[in-house]
Amino acid sequence: MSFVLSPGQVGRELLFCLLLGAACGAVRAWFPTRGRGAFLPDFLLVGAVLLFLQSYAAGWSEAGALRWYMLAGGAAGALGSTVLLSPALHAVEHVLFLLLSAPARLLCRWVLRPAGQALRERRSRAKSRRNAKRTAKKAKKNLQNQPRVLYNSNESQEPPER
Repeated sequence: MSFVLSPGQVGRELLFCLLLGAACGAVRAWFPTRGRGAFLPDFLLVGAVLLFLQSYAAGWSEAGALRWYMLAGGAAGALGSTVLLSPALHAVEHVLFLLLSAPARLLCRWVLRPAGQALRERRSRAKSRRNAKRTAKKAKKNLQNQPRVLYNSNESQEPPER
């Protein structure tokens, strides 16, 4: 049977468990928060929080065992830090992506796009030259094909009189 802790001891343990959960949640905040990609990070977060809380309770806690308020503190810390840090970290990731991809975007805008336009213009000029040569070689005119025979060819093709 475990002994009863004073409110000050419970508060210290709760604070330490809150900090352990917040540290795990801060790591979790770097990963996706929605969709299919969030399942594994959430699963690992729960496992890590439980592992750290159990380790704390076995080694450093004054109670000597894992108690409900330790679990509540760890869960609150993990949830709070994930919710607070995730938008900020994703914004930082977006800014870093923009900064690191800027040289590639500038290369595309200033080098590859004008080169592609020049290549398209060159191809269109070559095509127009080929077409001009082809039409210059055709000196005779192509006559229109004979009209097709009607299905009921024994009827006259004149409009009926009224």
